[in-house]
Amino acid sequence: MVKEDLKPMKKKTAIILIIIGVIAISIGLYTILPLFTNTVVDEPLPTASGLSPSEFDIYNFLEQNG
Repeated sequence: MVKEDLKPMKKKTAIILIIIGVIAISIGLYTILPLFTNTVVDEPLPTASGLSPSEFDIYNFLEQNG
């Protein structure tokens, strides 16, 4: 009689553990997979003032000669 009372408890525990396992695997994959993603960014580096390099050169030229 005691064993029959434990069956629903074991089933409930197993379901909870499966749910926790699925959540843990999902979080783990979400955290680890970006480490294996290869992307190449082909953009110029930003300048300190926000000007493009050609505008920056013209601005420095005018500042020195003006």
